Amino acid sequence: MPSYLLTSVAFLALFLAALPVVPAVAQDDIVKLESDLVTIDIAATDAKGEPVTDLKAGDIRLLEDGTGRPIDFFASAATPGQARPLAVVLALDISGSITRNELEVQRRAAMQFAGLLRPESLFAVVAFNHEVRVLQKFTSDKRDIDRAFDRIKDVGGATRIFDALDQSVSMLAKTPTTRSGRKMRRIVVTITDGIDSSSTINSIELIRRATAAGATIYSITLPSYIRSLDGTRRRALTILDAHGVVPATGGVDFSADDDDYAPYFKAIAGDAAGGYQIAFYPSEAARRDGRPHALRVEANRPGVSLRASRQNYEIPR
Repeated sequence: MPSYLLTSVAFLALFLAALPVVPAVAQDDIVKLESDLVTIDIAATDAKGEPVTDLKAGDIRLLEDGTGRPIDFFASAATPGQARPLAVVLALDISGSITRNELEVQRRAAMQFAGLLRPESLFAVVAFNHEVRVLQKFTSDKRDIDRAFDRIKDVGGATRIFDALDQSVSMLAKTPTTRSGRKMRRIVVTITDGIDSSSTINSIELIRRATAAGATIYSITLPSYIRSLDGTRRRALTILDAHGVVPATGGVDFSADDDDYAPYFKAIAGDAAGGYQIAFYPSEAARRDGRPHALRVEANRPGVSLRASRQNYEIPR
């Protein structure tokens, strides 16, 4: 059964203990321990793209197959001091388009990124070109991240970005749901030119697996640019862009237009460790039909935009 379909009383106890949960409706109406609980991570931003940190349960509207559904649990990690620990896989593109100098810039930014997160966070490092290699399994020791970059020997070759993201998601699916009494957030951060030339998995299956694992994918893209007929310079569309893997999992793409990666990592740290988590019990019919069901979240507050970590869910028969 996918990890986001949680049926055990043990999970519910951990969910309530790990987060400052506020019921959206009366307690008598929501205590249904035999039901499957579907969780969604949400990031909220204003018109300037700045995080919104004061949302309440009533500020979020949840739709299942286009129909409004009650939010049974709501938790906020957006306020100062409530940041969640992260389980992070850094997926590094070491194909022919990446230089040694760029890898050193990435190393420094990754170390700064690790310093921004809660000490209970876990890190792993994957490198990919024509093959996918795990350079560092999950660790809480930031020095291990630095040493992982030293293991990158051969730079060049083709690119298997989708396969690398799939490997990262598979690793995240095995991480704990809580650590030190706090609910963990699972994310992948990939640094890449966005081109895939030899993966065996397709984007649809990748998104399905990421959704099942509760993993959000962020990308820092080394962009190429083209000029349109009117002379306007614009970023060239990559395969990663075209397949929508990043937004489908609630992540954000950043164009690395200079050699300073630190602002991108800082933005990812704030986005992933903050935000909100909601959970709901699917309708009785949805629990039995074994079909995928579309999910959408909307803000009831003007000027607020929401990004959700999943766009659907499925409960196998």
